[in-house]
Amino acid sequence: MTRSIILAAVLFTTSTVHASPEEDVAEAMKAADRYRGVLEIKVDDAASASDDLGKHGLEYAQACSTAVDRMIAGGANAKSEILVDGYKKVVLATVKPEHCDKLAALAKDFDAKVQAAKQARAEKLAAPFKAAGLTGDKLAFAIRVTEADYDIYGAGGTILKPAAVKAAMVLFILTGDRDHDWVLHRYAFKGDAQVSRTEQTFIVRPAPSKFR
Repeated sequence: MTRSIILAAVLFTTSTVHASPEEDVAEAMKAADRYRGVLEIKVDDAASASDDLGKHGLEYAQACSTAVDRMIAGGANAKSEILVDGYKKVVLATVKPEHCDKLAALAKDFDAKVQAAKQARAEKLAAPFKAAGLTGDKLAFAIRVTEADYDIYGAGGTILKPAAVKAAMVLFILTGDRDHDWVLHRYAFKGDAQVSRTEQTFIVRPAPSKFR
């Protein structure tokens, strides 16, 4: 996600100073179109989207509309054409409805849809653990780890199913890969309440005997 946010920031950052109002409109329109493309991709996978994509989409839509209004206020004819990327001609009057407003419409409820999708995913992930009787810290741990796509290990390095997670007093997750240090995270519970957390770092993947 962090990488996506960085890429988005690079993709959508535009200069605030242009040679003319026409270029301002062209750049704002292109930024709105690019951002709309991101939202259209994410709408089918809203649970993985960052929480404020819709908010930022509305900001880009507003910037697009403002650029158009500023150009018209400066005396431009709404029926005149602007040049985009040096070759594409776009009628000024069409920029708002076809670009700014379409982004605004998509962005308006996007963040609410993201939150609903994340809640639905959390409930789906929680269901087998709740069915196994997990509550409190242990349930929160199981949901968090599963959502992050990590396996939950028990003593001896065995991957545990929900019922075994409920019964275990010590649980582990393993992070890292062959190109980085491995980190074994150990969580101790009393009932479903977490009482401690420790970590060990290994140069190679830890042996099953280290899960203790």
